[in-house]
Parts: sequence; C-alpha cells; structure tokens
Amino acid sequence: KGFMVAHSAMGNLGSNCNEVVAAEALMMLKEHIAETLGSIRWTIGYGCSGGSMLQHLIAADYPGLLDGITPACSFPGVVGRTQNQMLRLEIRR
Repeated sequence: KGFMVAHSAMGNLGSNCNEVVAAEALMMLKEHIAETLGSIRWTIGYGCSGGSMLQHLIAADYPGLLDGITPACSFPGVVGRTQNQMLRLEIRR
C-alpha cells in the first residue's frame, strides 16, 4: 500500500503525439502498473502547459481514465474547447 508517481513520455504534447496517443499511453501505463504491482485506487493527472491541456482533453474524451486532474498553467481556451467537445458528445448520443 502507498502512493506512486508514474510518467510516460507520450503524455507530453511536445513528444510528437496527440490526445488519442497520450490517452492510449496512459491506459497502457495503468495496465502495466496494475499487472506488476496490484490494483490502482485513484489516478490523478498533473501537468503544466501542454500537459495541462492533455489532462482536460483526456478527462473529457475518456471518462474514468483519470479520477482527478490538477492542471497547472492552463491555456485560457482549453476550457472552452473541452466544453464544446462535451456538447458534441452529448449531441451524438
């Protein structure tokens, strides 16, 4: 029992990836940790700038993948973009 900090290089917007690749890398990282060390109680994202943007997008596009986010130095427009994506998601359902 305890806490863990894990990082994947594919979670950085500057690493030539997009939010789909970053979300898939997060899923694979969580799977690896769960298989190696046991179940995960909570997954909380943290990031600044592009990492902050990825948290917003992954939380909006993949509900349940992150249990919480702690964005630092967010872009002003990211909140509006995530809200628009959520509205489009609701319309599609």
